[in-house]
Amino acid sequence: MILKEEKGVLVIQAPKKAVGFLKIIRPINLLIIGISFLIGFAFVSKPLEYNLSLVYLLIAASGYIINDVLDFDADKINNPERVLPSRLLSQKEAKIIFLVLVSVFFILNFSYDFKLFFFNNFVLLLVLGYSYYFKKKILAGNLLVSFFTASPFIAVAIRFSDFNSLKELIIFSFLINFIREIVKDFEDIKGDLHVKGKSLPIVFGEKKSFNILFILLIIFFIISVLFYQGMSKKIFYLISIIILVNGNNFISLYFTKIHKYGIASKLLKVNIFLGIGGLWLSS
Repeated sequence: MILKEEKGVLVIQAPKKAVGFLKIIRPINLLIIGISFLIGFAFVSKPLEYNLSLVYLLIAASGYIINDVLDFDADKINNPERVLPSRLLSQKEAKIIFLVLVSVFFILNFSYDFKLFFFNNFVLLLVLGYSYYFKKKILAGNLLVSFFTASPFIAVAIRFSDFNSLKELIIFSFLINFIREIVKDFEDIKGDLHVKGKSLPIVFGEKKSFNILFILLIIFFIISVLFYQGMSKKIFYLISIIILVNGNNFISLYFTKIHKYGIASKLLKVNIFLGIGGLWLSS
């Protein structure tokens, strides 16, 4: 901490590098991953394993860092306030942090059996592949990000050989994030054009992409209705998922239509909490 005097008052300021580190690892997103594991373990009626949670926090944080390093040119246009364009951290410092986090991941991952060890390494490989290659490919990047979001639940399912207890969580988290990633593609059109990315709105145009988004929301609604009968506490599921999450989905669709992509993306992020929490209460 640094003490700095402003207008006769001592103000505590965090060191610039510490602020940069916290921002680049996306603490809110890491919190979502931590909550995902908490809920995943609750769904299989097992106590939380902090080591497995930490493995995925390391995967995610390292992914965010290398993604920002490779996105430096696009972020100067799309997100100039981000850590590297705003020079809170240098690209060299970000790469060093990335290498440290990946090294710790490999050490921790050796404690698991072959199936989970292989899956965890596979997820890390896809994270790197996303940043280096797949992100610029139409739909491939969207699908991979959606898979990453569902991967904590898949890891828990592999850990305890119990996919049946977690299938709703896996499908929900995958779909809602796939929808959100497409909305973010609308928001990032200028930067994606600059780096010659091939997102859905760039390849098919905004009108066709909007129609695809609408179809995905209908599919999500149908699946959420189909899951209703399998819930033990149907009233919680009806309110949280069928009404609130689906309602929020279509409100975000409206904001996408009027080009308020940032608001639409934030609404869909709220849906992640609403949906996971709703499934927890409904089970």
